[in-house]
Amino acid sequence: MVPDLPPAGASPGSGLEGRPAAGLRFGPARPLVSGWRGAVARWLGRPELEASTVAAVVAGGASGAAPGANAGDARGAWLATPLHFVAGLETVHLPRDGILALAPQERESLAADFGRSLGGDRLALAPAGREAFVLRGLEVDVARTVDPVDCLGSDLVNVQPAGPGAVPLRRLMSEIEMWLHEHPVNGWRVARGARPVRALWIWGGGAWAQASPASPGGSVGVPAAAVPTRVAPCVYADDAWTRAAAQLGGARLAAEGCWPGREDFARDADVLVVARFHGEDVPDAAAFEARYLEPALAALRSGALGRLTVIGAGRSVAAAAADRYRLWRPRRDWLSALGH
Repeated sequence: MVPDLPPAGASPGSGLEGRPAAGLRFGPARPLVSGWRGAVARWLGRPELEASTVAAVVAGGASGAAPGANAGDARGAWLATPLHFVAGLETVHLPRDGILALAPQERESLAADFGRSLGGDRLALAPAGREAFVLRGLEVDVARTVDPVDCLGSDLVNVQPAGPGAVPLRRLMSEIEMWLHEHPVNGWRVARGARPVRALWIWGGGAWAQASPASPGGSVGVPAAAVPTRVAPCVYADDAWTRAAAQLGGARLAAEGCWPGREDFARDADVLVVARFHGEDVPDAAAFEARYLEPALAALRSGALGRLTVIGAGRSVAAAAADRYRLWRPRRDWLSALGH
């Protein structure tokens, strides 16, 4: 699953240059009903997670309680995603690799200093993996926010929080930008050649289920028949929501930064991989394919893996080991199969 793969023709700077993976006889591309999180929730056997805000699921995964089981865990909870953007005179551009993965000491330092500098008696910041924090105590009126993954390669000026609760959200985000400007964590990052954290993008919380540009209805999901209904034995992901959903679904969760090899794919075990196409450490399509796709493709060609489904750009395509005998299907690389 590749949540940050943009639809074909979405923007000229999508960064899709690279060597296509060897062609397979993929089936027809099928559109997702509304979003990738719905596909994951149903695949894990937890479709009710679709009705919760993204922050509520992440907070629930951290506490071990399902969203709604303890309303206090998710009340006032939001996600705060570290970003590196490029500010112009009238634009704030988020590069395709603008979502940052922080080292453990960087996360802990930011969370602790936030409490001293900006938290006061109300707000608290807690690490939720490499690419997110949970922000608690921010109780605002209805606010509409956007997943930063949907903003990659875009101007952030046009996707700021909106709705009755937008003013305190924007005010806090501006305060955080000033706080980060000369923060020691950014000094450490620059010293080792990493890009500084320019902002914490606050989103995914509140009482109003968030809608992204790709899913204006605000709900997510795919038809129940489109994904397996049994719990996945193992999940590989750095995404905070996926990791929390896997914990709540009882799946085996690989360590952050750990990705499967060919030997991890087998006919009698389901494996879910949620990959970032525009990750900081994945410079091009060839590197992405080598890390995330080649092990699964090798297992599929050998027959060890029975079926491979690729989800991205709002579509899903599948190839089965037996499809190599369906000569009427053309051979295509995975990007072409998804419509790129």
